[in-house]
Amino acid sequence: MSEQYTIGRDQSNDIVLSHPYLSEQHAVISLVDKKNKIFHIKDLDTTNGTYKNNKRVKEADFTLDDTIKLAGTVLESFDFEPLFYSDSAEPDVSDMAAASKKISLKKLSGGNKTPLMVAGISLLALLVVAIVGATLSDSMSTGVIIQVLAIWLLIMIAISMAQSLLRTRNELNAEAQFRDIMFEQWKSKNDLALQKLITASSKDKVGWQGFRKFEVSRRVDECEGITSFYLSPHDHKPLPEFRPGQYLTFSLDIPGQEKKVIRCYSLSDAYHKEYYRVSIKKAAPPPKAPDAPWGLSSSYFHEQLQVGSILDVKAPSGKFYLNADSEKGVVLIAGGVGITPMVSMLNTLTSAGSKREIWFFYGVRFGDEVAMRKHLKAIEEQFDNVHMNLCFSDPKEHEKAGVDFHHHERVSVDLFKRLLPSNNFEYYLCGPPPMMSSVTEALDAWGVPEKDIYFEAFGPASVKKKKKADAPLAAEASTIEVEFTKSGKKLNWSADSESILEFAEDNGIEMPSGCRAGNCGTCQIAVRKGEVNYTAEHDVDVEEGSCLTCISVPKGNLVLDA
Repeated sequence: MSEQYTIGRDQSNDIVLSHPYLSEQHAVISLVDKKNKIFHIKDLDTTNGTYKNNKRVKEADFTLDDTIKLAGTVLESFDFEPLFYSDSAEPDVSDMAAASKKISLKKLSGGNKTPLMVAGISLLALLVVAIVGATLSDSMSTGVIIQVLAIWLLIMIAISMAQSLLRTRNELNAEAQFRDIMFEQWKSKNDLALQKLITASSKDKVGWQGFRKFEVSRRVDECEGITSFYLSPHDHKPLPEFRPGQYLTFSLDIPGQEKKVIRCYSLSDAYHKEYYRVSIKKAAPPPKAPDAPWGLSSSYFHEQLQVGSILDVKAPSGKFYLNADSEKGVVLIAGGVGITPMVSMLNTLTSAGSKREIWFFYGVRFGDEVAMRKHLKAIEEQFDNVHMNLCFSDPKEHEKAGVDFHHHERVSVDLFKRLLPSNNFEYYLCGPPPMMSSVTEALDAWGVPEKDIYFEAFGPASVKKKKKADAPLAAEASTIEVEFTKSGKKLNWSADSESILEFAEDNGIEMPSGCRAGNCGTCQIAVRKGEVNYTAEHDVDVEEGSCLTCISVPKGNLVLDA
């Protein structure tokens, strides 16, 4: 969030107020002391000035008890306070509209005093003329001069008063026009000034630093193996908004583990002020190792967390999210538990009354694996712009096409070609690696631009990304040596490895990890010697002299503190 905001008539300002006496860029406001609500305002060399408590200032600190005036308008706290206090509740629409009227009608203290001043000067001038006239009454020529002078003075005073009254009337007309235009623009939601005041306090909220305490307020079994956990803030304060598709990072204190376990799970609902929701599948052992233990963190959620349990949670983050500014239709593609971010996007679009065309493809083996079936059915029946498509790859005998599911096949681009009117959509994907790889490759072959394909990147890379041009080439890989000092191993880099983390795990070296997408920072390791190249962007700040092993490869010989 910005540390300072500009105010003025020009639409490029953070706070746009169209008062006729404001300069295009009038002042800059910033926060000095958040706790005590002390602000600072600086005038930008304006003609009509900036005032604190009726005294013109170049710049000054002030509180909400002070009166700040910019030319012909009084700056109300609602103008700027939401920009600095992200935890405050969203402004009420009706209050904002009313406040827009109040702002436009506020004027400098005392209003336009020119008519009173002119009247006072006129009375004083007449008194002077009367005294001089009485003194010189014995001279006819002098008396004529005095009479002419008095008449001339009265004419000048009348002209001045007429000009002043005309100026006052024009000012009031401008004020009234500004008020009506501002109010009508607000009602049609086209007023940039008021839109900025609302959105600045919500769309770019930083959430909170570090971990925050949340309580499990509700558990709902969605289908076989998938349970939704409703998480309410332990401090009962409102929750910041998030972008549909983002995730939460958990620090789990799992019994039997020496260190806290970091895991990331996608949010699975639209934004609610009172709670966040994640829907987690209990991870079974891999088919090739049926005797292996079940997923560590997912088992902890399913088996040990009950209503009332407390969790440490980081603010929502992640770069995979719905493009809310677009009007293009969307294709939401989910496989298995990959439905979670897709439902978040679906719920956000439908709850906002979006008219965008929405195609929802959900692939599972059979009906018991369909999460949130009733909810999806209700969405399909309620919204004409939502086209629901359940794909069963291996339906049970009693499950019938057209009744229990829509298509007896896997989710594929071939299916899209049969159903979609064109390929001109935005595509969002989350699911098992085979599905992700096949769909993204086929979308590319179908001519869908890369900018219109978005996919979830949790876990081992679901989609093999092209390495950056400066990443080590396969021919050079054998010449690169990676040393792990704590493990006592020196190894030749493998061109098949997608990351240092994967390379270490393939060679029996245990390293901390979380999201495996450069988002949580769990895999950060000190670099003793050498440099790395990143294969993807990361969401966290990397300490100098360290690297994120989950999304980096060695640039040359490398020595790691691992």
